Amino acid sequence: MTAWCPLGACCLICRGATDLRVVVRGSPAGPLCVTLDDRCARGGPALRLTLDAVARLAAEHREHDAARQAEAASWTAEPGGAG
Repeated sequence: MTAWCPLGACCLICRGATDLRVVVRGSPAGPLCVTLDDRCARGGPALRLTLDAVARLAAEHREHDAARQAEAASWTAEPGGAG
């Protein structure tokens, strides 16, 4: 799910600024969300990141996922906060 992940200003691979989307990719540190343009998202050049960048992006994605889970929990909570 990418609705809680922010869209960046440009593609992380080619720096293009059109046809952007958030894509979740796997990594050794866990899933991470990145902004890619359509061409790169469909299999353009490889995404190359330092280990520090991978760790940071994976940690940010965990925060986005926690926000998604918290919002989903609020939808299923019983009225009056008893859920």
